Amino acid sequence: MQATKKEEVLMLKIYRALYSEIGVDIDKLIEDGTTRKEGWFNDYFLEHEKQEEIMEAILKTDRSPKWKKQAIRNSIWLGGSPRG
Repeated sequence: MQATKKEEVLMLKIYRALYSEIGVDIDKLIEDGTTRKEGWFNDYFLEHEKQEEIMEAILKTDRSPKWKKQAIRNSIWLGGSPRG
């Protein structure tokens, strides 16, 4: 599934919240090219339960259908979320 611009913005908002929870500025990592390196996210850890809590809080504010929210969750888990 190709993400729409709205979904990309929402996923970036989730990534920002996840990484800010552990004191990391994801925008700086994107800017300096860190996120282009394979496995870069393995250098960071945030408990799985805390990641779910943050994701749910953000997704709750979005009016997308449930299936789309699940697709976003899956993309985050399979993407660059911190180890958990």
